[in-house]
Amino acid sequence: MNVQSIEIKKEKIKKSANKVRGNELIADYYIKLYEKTGLAINRADAVNSCLKVWDIDYYRLQKVKDVLRVNLCRDKFCPNCQNLISKRRYIKYKPELDKLLENYSLWHVVFSVPNCSGKELKGTLKKMYSKFVYVVQYLQNKRKAKNVDFTRYGFAGAIRSLEITLKETSENIFEFHPHFHCIFVLRKGIREDRKFVNDFSFKKGSEKKRLFNDFEILLQKCWYLFYNDKKLTKQGLDEIKQGYSVYAERVYKNYKEVFKYACKGLYDERTGSFNYPYNVFEVLYDGLHRRKIIQGYGILNKFKFDEEEENEDFNEIYNEIINGLKEIENPLRCYMQLKELLEDFEKRDDIKYISKNAVKTLDYDS
Repeated sequence: MNVQSIEIKKEKIKKSANKVRGNELIADYYIKLYEKTGLAINRADAVNSCLKVWDIDYYRLQKVKDVLRVNLCRDKFCPNCQNLISKRRYIKYKPELDKLLENYSLWHVVFSVPNCSGKELKGTLKKMYSKFVYVVQYLQNKRKAKNVDFTRYGFAGAIRSLEITLKETSENIFEFHPHFHCIFVLRKGIREDRKFVNDFSFKKGSEKKRLFNDFEILLQKCWYLFYNDKKLTKQGLDEIKQGYSVYAERVYKNYKEVFKYACKGLYDERTGSFNYPYNVFEVLYDGLHRRKIIQGYGILNKFKFDEEEENEDFNEIYNEIINGLKEIENPLRCYMQLKELLEDFEKRDDIKYISKNAVKTLDYDS
């Protein structure tokens, strides 16, 4: 029986195990948060036990271990879980986005605002979320500005995803840089001529200038007006010399930037450890609490980014393999600790690990 199609590569599990090595620190941060605010004490145990227990059906004669369940915390600060969630989203929705390329052009659009302090982050995020809706509504022609034509872009939908990066300005003092990564679904045939230069054209350390097209310039100015509670008018757009940073690039089947998780960049990938002190964790927890990281609009509003769906084709392959294994023997149910599992990898190269679900995430190449 060929199990390669649903086999989990051992090096991928090792990679995931490496990502949770810093979870003890995150759990400690949750304990400190509880002591200070009375919030989220259950998160400490969940984060600390993430990936630690594996439920397995062991087919001893055939040397196959079927992973039935892995305890995952799904916490927004767990690098392993957020990495898996982002990959699941990407795997699930990439085919849908690819189909849209038949009738539309897809653009990766990034909206930024000036960096803010920790005290300002929650308010900054609240304003960014509320004002981004204006961008969508004008592109949909639900809001209108006299003599400003948004319909020429043929906007059909969008995905909006939050990312926050940090810059240390002095010891344990940080600036926060929240920004939206988006996929815009626009009509085909939009001109990409780039001829405009502004302050965003010059990147530190680079001699090349980045030129902007009229679509980017319009978004930069609109984003500035919306964020600063100013009315969008033709005169207002003409008078603004420069708005806030907005970049737009056509994309062809590569959407990973949009599906990555909000706190990426807060971790050292080599050690899996959280790179920043407790005060940063507290600011991020408060800013991200109950906030939707990814959202669809227009024809992409139907996408349920936080829900998992069964893949019937994959299930059929999996069930066929399991039935074949059971024709020879019934499995032994066992529970393995992560430490035992990693030791098993070192001592037993002959054992294959398979899974109905984890194969779609743990065995996915970044």
